[in-house]
Amino acid sequence: MSRTPTAPAECEDNHVDPTLPRRLWILVSAAGLLLRAQDIEFVCPMDRDVRSRFPGSCPRCGMKLVAGLPMPVEYPMDFRADPPSLPACREVSLEFRVLDPGTGRPITRFEIIHEKLFHLFLVSQDLEYFSHEHPVLGRDGWFRLKTQLPKPGVYRLLADFDPTGGTPQLAARTFSTAGWSATGPRCSACRRRSP
Repeated sequence: MSRTPTAPAECEDNHVDPTLPRRLWILVSAAGLLLRAQDIEFVCPMDRDVRSRFPGSCPRCGMKLVAGLPMPVEYPMDFRADPPSLPACREVSLEFRVLDPGTGRPITRFEIIHEKLFHLFLVSQDLEYFSHEHPVLGRDGWFRLKTQLPKPGVYRLLADFDPTGGTPQLAARTFSTAGWSATGPRCSACRRRSP
């Protein structure tokens, strides 16, 4: 069985350079990496089907296109309220803290989505109440919002945020207010304001 000889590289003294195959492999590999680096695709973090070969903004939502996207990873979110009993028809403070999924440390840098760092949607179980709010990020890593829930009951909150270096997140929590019962009337302060 004969092998087809490869064309040898010859040095000035007519000897074959034994390092050529290794050099050639390194050169071809480096060229491949450079070509792949030139094929960077910019993607919208919210609308993953919007792609471009150049940086810019998403034509749908206006978000900054990013070079490639990391694999989606869920970021844990802490939720607390003050007062903790969450009374209806009174001012309450809702607080949210996003944690790094690898270290458990609070995240303090977020991308702006539709002009805000954090979007909060509050919806009552009976769908009579809906609110779109923007909690404010404090130096301690907690987003805070003062609000008033219009009646006793069960509420669902959806938090929309995008940690810098991560992927867009949508975290949900369900909670009920103090004084809630499945058949109970609204609190008296809320009844006075109802149409």
